[in-house]
Amino acid sequence: MNAPSITTSDLCGQFLHHLAAQPDAPAVMSRDGVISFQSMGRMIAAAQQIITAAKPRTVGLYFTPSPALVAAAWGALFSGVAYVPLAPTYPEDRIRYMIGAGDVDLILTPAELRGDLEEIVAGTDVSIAEIPAVADIAATGGGDTPRDTAAPDAIAFVLYTSGSTGAPKGVEIPHASLAHQMRWISSGLDLGPGARIVHKTPISFDAAQWEFLANATGAAVVVGDPDLYRDPEALIDAVITHQVTHLQVVPTLLQALCEEPTFSACTSLRLVASGGESLSSRLGATAVGMLPAARIVNVYGPTETTINSSFYPLPRPLDGPASAAGVVPIGLPVDGLAFHLLDEAGEPTDSATGEIGISGLQLARGYRNRPEETDRRFVTRVINGTPTRLYRTGDVGELIDGIFHFRGRTDSQVKIRGHRIELDEIRNVLENHKWVRHAGVFTVDRGNGDAPRIVAHVELNPHADEDVLHTQGLAEIITSDIAGMLPHYMLPDVIRILDDLPRTPSGKIDIRALHEAELVRADHPDEDTYIAPATLVEHQLAQLWQETLQHDSPVSTATSFFALGGNSIAAVRLVKNIRARFGVPLPVQAIFEHDTIAKQARALSAENTAVFSRAVPLAGKGDNPVFLWSGLGGYPMNLRALAESIAGTSYRCYGLQAHGLNDGEDIEDDTIVVMARRDIEQVRRIQPHGPYNLIGYSFGARIAFEVAHQLETQGETVDRVILLAPGSPSIQQEPATPGADGRYRETWFKRLLFSVFFGRTDGPLADSVAATVTGRDSFLKAVASDLEIDTSLADRITRLVEKTCEFEYTFTELADRNLAAAITIIRAAGDDYSFLDTAATNVSYTSGTLDANHYQILRTPHVEHTASAVIAALTKPTINKLPKENSRV
Repeated sequence: MNAPSITTSDLCGQFLHHLAAQPDAPAVMSRDGVISFQSMGRMIAAAQQIITAAKPRTVGLYFTPSPALVAAAWGALFSGVAYVPLAPTYPEDRIRYMIGAGDVDLILTPAELRGDLEEIVAGTDVSIAEIPAVADIAATGGGDTPRDTAAPDAIAFVLYTSGSTGAPKGVEIPHASLAHQMRWISSGLDLGPGARIVHKTPISFDAAQWEFLANATGAAVVVGDPDLYRDPEALIDAVITHQVTHLQVVPTLLQALCEEPTFSACTSLRLVASGGESLSSRLGATAVGMLPAARIVNVYGPTETTINSSFYPLPRPLDGPASAAGVVPIGLPVDGLAFHLLDEAGEPTDSATGEIGISGLQLARGYRNRPEETDRRFVTRVINGTPTRLYRTGDVGELIDGIFHFRGRTDSQVKIRGHRIELDEIRNVLENHKWVRHAGVFTVDRGNGDAPRIVAHVELNPHADEDVLHTQGLAEIITSDIAGMLPHYMLPDVIRILDDLPRTPSGKIDIRALHEAELVRADHPDEDTYIAPATLVEHQLAQLWQETLQHDSPVSTATSFFALGGNSIAAVRLVKNIRARFGVPLPVQAIFEHDTIAKQARALSAENTAVFSRAVPLAGKGDNPVFLWSGLGGYPMNLRALAESIAGTSYRCYGLQAHGLNDGEDIEDDTIVVMARRDIEQVRRIQPHGPYNLIGYSFGARIAFEVAHQLETQGETVDRVILLAPGSPSIQQEPATPGADGRYRETWFKRLLFSVFFGRTDGPLADSVAATVTGRDSFLKAVASDLEIDTSLADRITRLVEKTCEFEYTFTELADRNLAAAITIIRAAGDDYSFLDTAATNVSYTSGTLDANHYQILRTPHVEHTASAVIAALTKPTINKLPKENSRV
């Protein structure tokens, strides 16, 4: 069916139609409130006045998602002046290039971004203007209804995409093309009055335009926070809070959303459009299953044909056509467009497979100030006897039973996480680096359904500065340098330095050989250099990385987060985990700047150590916090298996890391009372008030007991206190070591210290330590080759054990501590009596004994029995003042 003729002013006319028909309906919704169509009309009129007065050639829009962006974009459209979206997340050099190449002489921005923008345009003739808030317009009486002054052939916007020559190219989209697309979105995707769509996509991405221009259909725009596009949990919350009906995503984000159980609660959604890259049939089926009431639509379209050029609604159940590769088809062209298959010469072919050429009402005018590139991609071909202008996409398509399927590219262009990327642009930027002689850039499939990673192999210039090259990793230096010229999504995930790059017989870089070598390397990951965590912070970060990326093998502290498969969505999850673990603010952008464990550890250590949270999340996402204390040394990672076994769906388990393990933490004046007081501060950051559930293992049982006492003294309720293996392990008495220092004369202490690191008191190494170690330094030297942690951390743990191993209550202190909380003692087989097994206290408790020893109870397979006993103690009914009893667990 042919679409009706669209006049240039139709897009603005559609907005004016809805402004008149529903002036009080919501136009924009945000955390700051709701702006009606009438109020948005005033904001647009104010923006139009600013633009008209300045008479610019082209307007730049420097915004994150906001109501002001919506007003600024419409103000430019009504003025008939093309706008260039300038995403604040882009490197400054790239923004400067787009400003210059796009003939931008006026930039609109909000007040909070003006300072950053002034630095970017310093020394140029570019003017900056701020868009006033709706309240300010009302207060001054300025602004009424915008006036459509757009010329018939006006350009709506110029959007810069990756360019094969090494410089981005600006695609000029006319008003008529955009008007036609918005009209199709209204009918084809059912976006209209009463509907709500989230605007969360960065503005330099073409799909962002139909999000923030959705008022053309009468729908409301729900403005998200700047990082909403890569934060699935926050996006789900926004959908539910604002009852969003329409959502557009790239498959990477859709995958992340489908991994969140709460996505199925987004029952307001009527349509989810997935585009930007291939949608797997598996992911499509998952989305269909999670949102049974919503239409899931796969959309396809190059920027040069104005956002969406074809669509394919996924059937229910997903039993429609899918390619052999398990990829959802790109479907049929939207009304007003036609697809043509072309041969290698760019001529129409009767073959079922060929390059996709697109003709119709949505074609761009061409590339700004790039006539040769425009002539190369926008061509005229005779179709059914009629000369027809069409765009050569470079995408290979296959027509099966009347449905188009995407089959890859004819050139070096790829799409990754919705961004169109010219690999030659990355190569050119690399080869412009002063140290790089040649570079080969290609992509490698991760094999897990995630977006492919960008790999660059680099041959160095023989004149590179040798002194500088030895100061840090070569790839790290090059990546840091080119980060100022490429947006983060175009930075190579991996840069490898080679002596010589392989050549084809014609002398070109042999990309096929490099790709094959990379695949071999992927099959032998152990050949890459592994650098183990060296500090406590690095150890904790490594665990967070493994959890976030779902890696079973250890992670090198020098490997990039993105080289391991991390993407922007995983980065948000990692940031949330880091914030929860360390209790320090960390912006998502920090992951791109500090993309290795070592870099992140340095960044975190630069903060005030006092604000680091020592309450380490161990397992679980339930509503009920449970706090656990480890044994001597205070390193809670050995409690993780127990925490994972008891967390289930009900509990969130935190391990209290001992004060003294971080640099700068003084333990000179510590006692059990002081240690507990400090830990209560950590506990209350997470759970300000009771009832509390506390578990202490070994020496940690004393801390947990003291924490309970102090909390009750402060008027708080402690529900359960579980003392796990509170007695000391049985250690054979041996003769003292002559010439040893202090406690190191006693073999029991050395075996106990050994057990803190190795979970046992016997064995050949333990026997050697007991017989030969004479002090702290000799102990650390004796065990250094077998330690799994850095020696500096081992030194701090050792000092802490020396200080705390003999902490005991006095008779009077213990007699004064009679808790109201329900106390359960779970003993380990063979342990000595606990500190509560004394006449000094009348504390009531129940108890039982496990069959495993002091160390086995935390390890497989015994930890499951331990967890069962702990869960029983957490859930059984409370009985006050129960006499002391003992049983077998």
